[in-house]
Amino acid sequence: MVQDVYVRIMQHVDAANLMDRPRGYLLLTARNVILDRDRQRRARAEHDARILGSGSGSTSHGETPENLLQSHEGLEILKRVLLTLPPDHRQVFLLSRMEELSYREIGERLGISIRSVERYMSETLLLLQEKLEHCL
Repeated sequence: MVQDVYVRIMQHVDAANLMDRPRGYLLLTARNVILDRDRQRRARAEHDARILGSGSGSTSHGETPENLLQSHEGLEILKRVLLTLPPDHRQVFLLSRMEELSYREIGERLGISIRSVERYMSETLLLLQEKLEHCL
């Protein structure tokens, strides 16, 4: 997040607010970065839900041993399915879902365009849906 704030400030270094009230400008920029990340996370979740279907999506705090066993088995199935994906797709998926990086951050890290990241994620989600339907 610090890097994103720094980049935004450097893009607008000539802004009058930066010179008049640098602390206020820094705090406002940080707030905007946080809001943007939250918006991206929600948009990504909505996109995933549209592709994968609504499903139950909710988890209960009162997990039974049976539910825990089923979720553990589900994770094992997911792990096996992830290993069947093309390496670039798997890497994009894991950076997005496990490290919670934005598509822009993933693109920068891997040296690919945001459009490629979006395409990989879309293809990966469809592949996961198909393969998981066959496993379950």
